[in-house]
This record gives sequence, C-alpha cells and structure tokens, in this order.
Amino acid sequence: MKLLEFNAENCPPQREGKPSLQVNQKTGLFTFNKFAIEGLKLKPGQLVVIHQDEEDAANFYVEIVKERGFLLKDKKAASPCMSFSSTLLARKIGDAFEETGSYTFNISVQPTAFGKRTLYGLLLKPKQ
Repeated sequence: MKLLEFNAENCPPQREGKPSLQVNQKTGLFTFNKFAIEGLKLKPGQLVVIHQDEEDAANFYVEIVKERGFLLKDKKAASPCMSFSSTLLARKIGDAFEETGSYTFNISVQPTAFGKRTLYGLLLKPKQ
C-alpha cells in the first residue's frame, strides 16, 4: 500500500468564490459576501443604493453613494460579510424575478459607468 497524505500544509485554504449579494425577503436582510466586499472595496459605514433599470426591469445595480443610501454594517458571521436591511426593497426585487424566500445575486466587480455614476451589475443566480 502507498498512502498519499492530505494535510493543512499541502492543502491550504482556497480563495475561490464569486462576489455575491444574498437577499432574504422575510427578514429584508441584504448580505454582501467577502468576495463582494473585496471586489467592491466595501467598508462598514459606507452607504449603498440599489437601482433597477426602468427600461429592462430584470437589470439591477448596486452603487456606493455618499448620501441617502443604506448603511453597511459588519455582520457577525463565520466569514466576513456586510449587510443592510430593507424588507420593502427585498420584496420589490423578489417580485421582479418572481422569487420568494431567499435568493442570491452574483455581482460584477467590473463597474458600469452611467453618467457620473459607477454601478455594479447584479445577476440572479439560476435556481439549483
């Protein structure tokens, strides 16, 4: 017999994952994962808004703003994440996609310029 050993030294943690935003309609909690935090350079105390394209209702964007946004807070969890709450917004987005419960968006870290605004596109992950 010849054994191949897998241990902490030869199997370091992998930094795989995609920037995402999880939305819970029941609680209204919006949670950015650690890859979104890194990709968008989010910090606690920053303000964000969510935009919907009125010409294409399936297109949503997140924007970091200086006023009138939702306040990002550190969420105490096993891995780093930040969150804000809005039950009304969670329901409106869910209605646009005919989703209920909890759903997740991938976030593009490549910004979309819209006038003087810098937007990051949200893409609903397909149901498993």
